Amino acid sequence: MFMYFPPLAAPPAVTQTTWICENYQLTISPATVRNRIRSEYKKSKGVSDLQTIDKLIFKSRIEYEEAMNNWTQQSQVMRYFDQPRPEDTKPVDFLGRFYAGRD
Repeated sequence: MFMYFPPLAAPPAVTQTTWICENYQLTISPATVRNRIRSEYKKSKGVSDLQTIDKLIFKSRIEYEEAMNNWTQQSQVMRYFDQPRPEDTKPVDFLGRFYAGRD
């Protein structure tokens, strides 16, 4: 559902947010979905490597097609809107990584 497009191109998922919310019976508004898509779009804004851009476009088109064909379940769509949990954050200091069992 989240797509990378070159600058000045509108991701098709942005135009389909109302349909996505209705079809998947989401408890969030279409504006929230649009904002999340835009944040994913802005996250990959500075990518300049052509192979990486191709991969981003390919993966985003696959996700969009899966969402439009109802191959994605509601829980998979809602996963994009989950808040990060405190236990998912990685420790940055040596002792924190040591206690967590990370190098």
